[in-house]
Amino acid sequence: MVIGLFRHCQIAYFYANQPVTMSKKNERYNRIQIVLAELNLSNKELAKGIRKDPATVSRWCTNETQPAVKVLYQIANFLNIDVRDLLMPNKKTGTK
Repeated sequence: MVIGLFRHCQIAYFYANQPVTMSKKNERYNRIQIVLAELNLSNKELAKGIRKDPATVSRWCTNETQPAVKVLYQIANFLNIDVRDLLMPNKKTGTK
């Protein structure tokens, strides 16, 4: 029982820390590239600042893959912004 629970926790941790590959074309879930442009920073500067591979950051910026939530917080802290600014809104402004 304990071994099964331990294995389940390992699997859950693994999947919680994996980037999500998006399947639909032209769907944007994050605003990383937009925020970098607003702050006049490059993908390479972000990659260096959060110690990630520049190719990985590039895939996030094109929304080919999505960073884990933990990484979104690292990005927000590095950029000194609210983490919510890195995500596209899920509701249109002015609607309920």
